[in-house]
Amino acid sequence: MSLLNSIYLKLYSNFIKEIDTTRNNPYAYQEYWFKELIRRGTNTAFGREHNFASIKNIDDFRRNVPILDYNATAPYINRLRNGEDYVLWDQKVRWYAKSSGTSADKSKYIPITPDSLQINHFGGFKRMIASYLHNNPKSNLYGGKALTLGGSVKPDISSNGNIFSGDLSAVLLKNSPSVVEFFRTPSRKSALVEDFNTKLDLICKECSKQNVTNFSGVPSWNLILLKRILEYTGKENICQVWPNMELFMHGGIGFEPYREVYNSIIPSEVDTTLTINSRNENNEKKEELEEQQVLRDEYRKQFRENLINQVSNIRVVNNIEENSINEYNIIKKSPIYTISSYLFWLSLK
Repeated sequence: MSLLNSIYLKLYSNFIKEIDTTRNNPYAYQEYWFKELIRRGTNTAFGREHNFASIKNIDDFRRNVPILDYNATAPYINRLRNGEDYVLWDQKVRWYAKSSGTSADKSKYIPITPDSLQINHFGGFKRMIASYLHNNPKSNLYGGKALTLGGSVKPDISSNGNIFSGDLSAVLLKNSPSVVEFFRTPSRKSALVEDFNTKLDLICKECSKQNVTNFSGVPSWNLILLKRILEYTGKENICQVWPNMELFMHGGIGFEPYREVYNSIIPSEVDTTLTINSRNENNEKKEELEEQQVLRDEYRKQFRENLINQVSNIRVVNNIEENSINEYNIIKKSPIYTISSYLFWLSLK
């Protein structure tokens, strides 16, 4: 393991302990965050309308708060975009992830609070990397740079210039600490270029000769980038461009439809899938990995059935992909680890 990898693990070793603790005590952890979310939301407009101050347990929450889809939540979000503060959370919101979807609106605007950035996005990333390094002690992840294919962000049309909306990747790039620039490529300026083809050209010029060890983003957009890199360099596969490539972190859409083409442009001696909590070694047998997949599928099935049984007056609609999975893949001689969050779209009957 490289010196930087060792330093990172040392600094964030508490994350490994935290993951183990929460896995062993899930109910206590959920109870803590339930109470914390209610406490923080009590003095918001939404909290006052739904009498958060009287909520002491799950039953109180169910009585006070209806199931809301995006269309029902949009009026609160519009109030935020128009400059009203503390509508849904006790922090000011200046950033919105813009997403297309199945709602009545043309676009969805997802509020990104300071807490969301630090706890969910940046905190989640730190834990994911800590878990990866913990499970792969021979990794040289920080011996090179991370390739990031960012989107774009611009002032929101409903604001006076102090509220911004755009791709989540761009929101994260705009808010990431300056020190991150030492470990990633291309430059922030190039990554945030709005025109996609111009962005690809800049990335090819800036990154094709760098030591890239990992990359992240949506599988579909990254596939376009990787094919452009191969055209630009004249190489047959990505391992010839970046021989130390070892990790692909992705989400947003399911990876399975893209697995075969990724395997062709990033040759891998091992193509396996493990949960992030796995302690399995790289030589684990294929049969054992298949058994893990069966167990995961069974868990998803049971989770779905329990959800349907426990919540009345809703129907469960799968996302565009049957399994919408956020995951990260280890590319070369290591197994492919998966962080999955099985997503359901809930809507009123």
